[in-house]
Amino acid sequence: FAYRMPGYLMRTTDQQGPEYVRDAIKWEKELLQFCDQYKFKRLSGDVLGIEFEECTYSGPDVAYVQFRAYMLGPGQTPVEILERSKLTRYQGKWLYFTGTLVEWDGPLL
Repeated sequence: FAYRMPGYLMRTTDQQGPEYVRDAIKWEKELLQFCDQYKFKRLSGDVLGIEFEECTYSGPDVAYVQFRAYMLGPGQTPVEILERSKLTRYQGKWLYFTGTLVEWDGPLL
């Protein structure tokens, strides 16, 4: 999201997961809209980021990652989210399957 690369996000999402959108044009538009509404740098240029809090495996091909992301929402409002993501390994590559917002602070559109 920080680098505004919808193609990468789409390619690294598991096609069997609930986050995958079959209509690629619609999905790309939605991803770009999110990227344009939320920024990962302050106006000063300071980079906001992600803190990885936990990674656990429930087998050789399933992992759960919990992370905290910092961004700026509309009007430069600080937004902090805590997400627990499920990743699956397919043909040796890890893919995003789904995620659950555990908590958040700030506006989410």
